[in-house]
Amino acid sequence: MIPFLLKESFIAALRSMRMHRMRSILTSLGIAVGVAATIFVVSIINGFSDDINARFAGFGANSITVQPKNSFENQLKGRVSYLRHSDLALIERRVEGVSHLTPEMSVYGRFRAPVSYGGSAIVTDVRGTSSTWQDLMRVYTVRGRFLVPSDGSARRRVGVIGPSAASQLRLPDDPLGEFVQVGTTWIKIVGVLEERGKSMGMDQDDLLILPYETGLAMSNLQRDPSFWIQMQVAEVSTMPLVIERIRALLRRNHDIPEGEEDDFEIQTSTQFMEAFNEMTMSVSLISAGIMAVSMLVGGIGIMNMMLVSVAERTREIGILKALGATRAWIISGFMSEAVFMSLLGCLAGLGLSALAIFAVGLLPDFPSPSTPAWAIAASVGFCMVVGAVFGIVPAVKAANMEPIDAIKS
Repeated sequence: MIPFLLKESFIAALRSMRMHRMRSILTSLGIAVGVAATIFVVSIINGFSDDINARFAGFGANSITVQPKNSFENQLKGRVSYLRHSDLALIERRVEGVSHLTPEMSVYGRFRAPVSYGGSAIVTDVRGTSSTWQDLMRVYTVRGRFLVPSDGSARRRVGVIGPSAASQLRLPDDPLGEFVQVGTTWIKIVGVLEERGKSMGMDQDDLLILPYETGLAMSNLQRDPSFWIQMQVAEVSTMPLVIERIRALLRRNHDIPEGEEDDFEIQTSTQFMEAFNEMTMSVSLISAGIMAVSMLVGGIGIMNMMLVSVAERTREIGILKALGATRAWIISGFMSEAVFMSLLGCLAGLGLSALAIFAVGLLPDFPSPSTPAWAIAASVGFCMVVGAVFGIVPAVKAANMEPIDAIKS
């Protein structure tokens, strides 16, 4: 009985929607826009999340980063925290179970540095680091060599350049042995890094890497706000102990009294991933909220259209009830029409979002959007609920009509 009732209700709903095609399409438009916008935003965010997580996964779950802690409030008060170069030696001497201890700094503070070659000049990211950087970051050279320990100890003025920076400077196809000018210092190119592309709009190949000690000499700063330390822990299980050891050493080295907060941060790649995933989840939830509001607006439109449909079909409803149509059949028919209309908007929205996602996927150096299955399932389910909820009032109104009064109207 129930399958037959649903079948007849669906047929009647489709027939009614075909008779009023334009009205049905316009009524579904609000839901279509909401679904399309939400799926598109969630897909873009999910694509960024997958890209970032893949990069963090390549960085390793056993990595640790130590950097200055500068809250916005403290910076407004003129209080800026720094790491000290003695922190690096302290960790190297006193902390066991770490490897690839790698200092990294921006040679000209927080700002990018001017680099020139021949008649070309650019402003790029100039970093000072050690020979362990390539193994820590898992980025290697395609031409020449990377930095070696003796480059730092001898303060050699050599550098490894990214392919994007090399292209902008119009260096030869084989730039090894060429000299570029960084500020007022000449740097000899000894290697070219492999291409990594863009991440979140940032060109990862637009950089020049110098030996850490050379960078210190060029910056002429005893304390650099852009100085940070990266390392790997031999055993992931010992990471909490290593972090606590580093924290205790740095607090003592920075003369931080007991009870005061650290002026540095110790973070793991896992924490970075969790923080980023929390942020993307928050944005996804906001997008879902926008979809809910749009759905409610679309649902109100569906209810309004169904009330108009009930008013237009009053005589038809009276005749159906006089011929024996039950209350359940009337309610089922009108609710089916409302649900179908909502699903029509949902399918149109999914189609529009698919076109938009396809177009974005064609953009160069842009993370490929990824649509999670839960977003599609949630959209379809929510549309069905909206159609049923906003269709119940017109359906009950139609079912409550008296046959004689409905036929006379």
